[in-house]
Amino acid sequence: MLKHLFWFSSRANRTEKLFWLLILSAFSWLLTLFTPQPMLPLTAARMITWLVVMLLLLPVWWLGITLSVRRLHDMNLSGWWLLGIIILGIFLNLVTMFAFPALAGTVPGIGGLVLSAVFLSVPGTAGANR
Repeated sequence: MLKHLFWFSSRANRTEKLFWLLILSAFSWLLTLFTPQPMLPLTAARMITWLVVMLLLLPVWWLGITLSVRRLHDMNLSGWWLLGIIILGIFLNLVTMFAFPALAGTVPGIGGLVLSAVFLSVPGTAGANR
């Protein structure tokens, strides 16, 4: 489970995806608890805290990307599908933000939940991938 964690070149089954999804979500949630609120006045301590949080989130984002690509490999799909999914999410967020400002962030959030449900429900292919 830890052998290929930071790399794209293998497969990740549903159990591995669920395990790391829970771990990374809990870590991200805990980090946001200690992040200063954006409404507070900007101080040097807040800037340093934001910098530390961003540096701690970089490996979390990287692990999320590699896990998703490896899960796509397990479903016999190219990892490039993830780029299309990310671009679609950004597009949906922009459209929602300008067309329906009250719903900004909701549509991509629901899309992320649907994507996670797909990743956790579709079984991997047997044998070698193409």
